[in-house]
Amino acid sequence: MKEPSNHSRKIVIEIFSKPQCHLCDDAKEVLINAKKYFDLEIVEINIEENREYFEKYRYDIPVIRINGRKAFKHKLDAAQLKKRLEQENPAVSDRHS
Repeated sequence: MKEPSNHSRKIVIEIFSKPQCHLCDDAKEVLINAKKYFDLEIVEINIEENREYFEKYRYDIPVIRINGRKAFKHKLDAAQLKKRLEQENPAVSDRHS
């Protein structure tokens, strides 16, 4: 039987965006910075390449999902993101407090 790991688990972040979206670019910068402190897998999804996502999110981009759950839309604040990521993985909060 495996011992429980004290290591952080990877957090999957999906960002629904499109080209030439300044709010999307701002959100990507916040995510890239957060990657310095958290084990993140960032998946960028261009809504213009998927009709379903385009219909669902075209008025809300950027939309950020964390581990499959919608977390943010329109604007991504670094402090709020940090708080959400700590909730997803409390083991990492001591490393960057």
